[in-house]
Amino acid sequence: MTVRSGWLLNRDAQGGGQTREDTRVVPTGTMYPQGEMIGRGGVVPGGSPFVLTSSGAMEATVGVGRAILQGTAAQGAYPVAVTEPEVLTFTDGNAQFPRKDSVVIRVQDTAYDGTGNVRAYVEIMEGTPAASPVAPTADGTAEKLYEVTIPAGTSAGTGGIDWGTAVADRRRFTTGLGGIMAGGWTSGYSGSYPGQYRDNGGVLERWSGTAWEPILRLGNSGRVEFGDLKVSRGSDGSLQVEQAVYSQRAAASDYAFSAKPVSDTYDRLRINADGAMNWGPGTATRDVNLYRGGANLLKTDDSFECAMARTTTGATVTSGWTIFQQDLRVRAGVSVVHLAYTRSSATSVVAPASGNITPDLLLGTVPAAWRPPFDMFCAASTGVGDGSVRIDTAGNVELLSWTPGQSIAQSATLRVEYTFIK
Repeated sequence: MTVRSGWLLNRDAQGGGQTREDTRVVPTGTMYPQGEMIGRGGVVPGGSPFVLTSSGAMEATVGVGRAILQGTAAQGAYPVAVTEPEVLTFTDGNAQFPRKDSVVIRVQDTAYDGTGNVRAYVEIMEGTPAASPVAPTADGTAEKLYEVTIPAGTSAGTGGIDWGTAVADRRRFTTGLGGIMAGGWTSGYSGSYPGQYRDNGGVLERWSGTAWEPILRLGNSGRVEFGDLKVSRGSDGSLQVEQAVYSQRAAASDYAFSAKPVSDTYDRLRINADGAMNWGPGTATRDVNLYRGGANLLKTDDSFECAMARTTTGATVTSGWTIFQQDLRVRAGVSVVHLAYTRSSATSVVAPASGNITPDLLLGTVPAAWRPPFDMFCAASTGVGDGSVRIDTAGNVELLSWTPGQSIAQSATLRVEYTFIK
């Protein structure tokens, strides 16, 4: 007997009842529940159970495997096992139309189905030929394993069934209580209780009570470890990674990181694999970028504006002068300085006929941030007379020349402006 069942045959029944070997080879235990008194029927995963292979033009072999066949709530479930391969022979095709046959593993129990049989077996349920054939349903206490399409006119004489294209896998899997359900030919089934898990095409999903969701939940103090990599929840609800985060994408333009508020339609920030950064308003696609334009070059295709830093203290003056105004403004590495010196001495500064001030007249000094990287020569003016000023790298501000014959009298204000990049 190669198709065995558990808890089906009485001692005085056909075959002498259930042997101890039968009990050992069939699956045991509480299976994946689908109600208070019933479980999910299906194939027990492991290897390739009940694999179907060609054994002739119109013959196929179903390999060994184990399954649970669920009956009614009053009837219970039947654990079955195929311990040696079963050979099945398909009927020749209809002359006009194709058909679809179902390969099933079935239990007959006359106490519940009135068939007069008490047995477990693998069978072919032959379908009805039609232009668009439909495979028979595995009714009663049975599990469908495969659907096989038999084209019109198919027979051993015409070459038989094309086993490479004719077979559709319909095995569904079951597992023990609390286990993760293995994949199968369909994912269109509901869970039984919140907290059930299944493998859906390599994706772990949890039954919420109403739907399957690809979510793995841990408590606030939960941590996931991948070897020496630790991922946990930060104290402020953030994701905390104790090592580096590495993203490898197929193309340089593929984004490696993105971020957006929940209410937004589009990502507000994307960072590509090549380091390019893109920003947007969240209500439309991203419209601003910053990226590497070449060796030692940071570039944008859009406008760039940065905040300005301003300082209004720090400059000093020599005797005879006061600071009326001092202002340093720095934006994007460009420094703009404005200085205004008021003559406080009653003694005027008088330029000779040549206009050259000898020796150079020190007005004062400026702090380090105000100093250019090289000596600068700038125009100076009181609005009446004009001249030149030197600002050196030590911060000295010196008057070098003035309008010949003109003077800088008491209360006159001398203004100087210069710009530099450090």
